[in-house]
Parts: sequence; structure tokens; C-alpha cells
Amino acid sequence: MTTPSAAPAQTPTAAPPTTAAPPPIALNPRTVVYTVTGTKQLLDLVNIVYTDARGYPQTEFNVSLPWSKVIMLNPGVQTQSVVATSIYGRLNCSILNAEGQTVVASASNTIMATCTR
Repeated sequence: MTTPSAAPAQTPTAAPPTTAAPPPIALNPRTVVYTVTGTKQLLDLVNIVYTDARGYPQTEFNVSLPWSKVIMLNPGVQTQSVVATSIYGRLNCSILNAEGQTVVASASNTIMATCTR
């Protein structure tokens, strides 16, 4: 007599544990992003003056393009500014707020780009 063979017991496969997505990074509403784009010729000097967190002008000399800087302005600082100069290049600038929205932009494509708010 043959006994029917028992079917192998199927073990349920465990689903991988679900991991919650990390919470989005909350940017401080006082965060601004300064950007400068354009062309830089050989032997060209592109210099940038921007308003820092304390509201003071800071200068970076002979930068590479594209250039950007993220600044979290101190309370009370209202001025947002970036000015780029070049000898031969064609420059543009913009200032973005914490949500990534353009606050001010200049697409002048000249040797000097100014964005101030």
C-alpha cells in the first residue's frame, strides 16, 4: 500500500520590513542660494561679491563657473545680493529662496551680473 506523499509545507515568505521614508529636510526660511553662471575665457578672472549671513559683503576671487553659495541669513539681515564681474566672460546671476523659487535673476549675459533684493 502506498500512502500519498504529503505535500511539503509551504512557509509564507516574510515581506521585508517597511521602512518609513526619512522626513524631508526642513530648510530654514532665511536660507538663500546665490548662483552665477556664464562663460569664463582662458586667462579670465571672475570675481564675486555676495552678502554673507551677517549682512556683510564677502569676495571670492577667480572662481570657476557655475558658482553657487548657500547662506542662512541671520535674523535682521534683509539684504540679499550677489555681484559677479569678469574681464571677457558673459555672466548671469540669480538668488533662490529656501523653497527653490527665484527671488531675483539677471540674464544680462554681460561682463557684470548684479542680483540684489
